[in-house]
Amino acid sequence: MLSAVGGAVNGSRWQASTTVPSMDPSGLEARARAGLDPEAYALVADVAGDGHTAGRNEAAFQRRSLVRRVLRDVSRVDTSTVLQGTPVTAPLGIAPLPRMGAIHRDGERGLATAAAELGMVFCAAANSSLALEDLVASRPERPRPGA
Repeated sequence: MLSAVGGAVNGSRWQASTTVPSMDPSGLEARARAGLDPEAYALVADVAGDGHTAGRNEAAFQRRSLVRRVLRDVSRVDTSTVLQGTPVTAPLGIAPLPRMGAIHRDGERGLATAAAELGMVFCAAANSSLALEDLVASRPERPRPGA
């Protein structure tokens, strides 16, 4: 399912007709299962221990909802904010995933590049497929919290 969106990316405006895939979690999981080889899918779909924490996280997510605002002027929406002294385009970031190199040839470097291009935060996992120093060195132009 596709939906129309509009917003700012690095100061430019998306056209109102820009479409992006639905962000429904169940749909994303189905697309990941279909698009990844079984070993790579198992890597990202696995949960720790008995899975109780994952179940509670999903239940908590289901209790939340985004309320659509209809008949409102949304021609100028600004989601930018400052996180740890760094300006970002939205109060969202890309969460860490382990060993991204098993899923895509660019691994964490690709995610870090995408986050930088979108002006978003990227959090690297301690067990990244790249050494964290190499990942940081690949994006020298991006400010880093505490730097």
